[in-house]
Amino acid sequence: YPLCALAVSDERPLIDQDRKMKDHILGNKTPQVVDTALDEEQQLRKRLSKGAWAIVKDKANIHISQVKVKSYEEAFERIQQATGITDIDQLVKTFIDAEDKNFALFNEVNKLSNEIERLEEMHSTMQKNIAEFKANSADNQRKKILEELEGKLKLTEKKEKSTELRGRSSETAKAHRG
Repeated sequence: YPLCALAVSDERPLIDQDRKMKDHILGNKTPQVVDTALDEEQQLRKRLSKGAWAIVKDKANIHISQVKVKSYEEAFERIQQATGITDIDQLVKTFIDAEDKNFALFNEVNKLSNEIERLEEMHSTMQKNIAEFKANSADNQRKKILEELEGKLKLTEKKEKSTELRGRSSETAKAHRG
């Protein structure tokens, strides 16, 4: 509000002058003319007040803009000191080149991440295949052992039948002899 008070105080002489002229003019007028003059005075005061607020607002905006400009200038000075580049065009080119390099690196990181994912999937698939192969190998070994045992069983059964047949033949021969 100090700016508003300053703007209003700048306009105070105009208001006083206006009031003196109004008093001089209204001194010889009828009440109806006086009411009209008072309405005009109120409208003038409103316009003057709005103008004062507009001036205050403009001064505040100017101040904010000046602060921003100063902040940008200070930031630019720090950048100049840090980079040693004093030419704004060269500085912009340097930033653009750095951004391009960062983007290229970002793309490379994405490619490598995708490659890592692909290799991890391949690794997982190979581990599953190895486990299946081991299981199948164990099954194959079991099948082979089972086949060998079945073969031995058949051989044993043949020997048993053969022995049984020999035993019966021998019993039958004894019975016929006897």
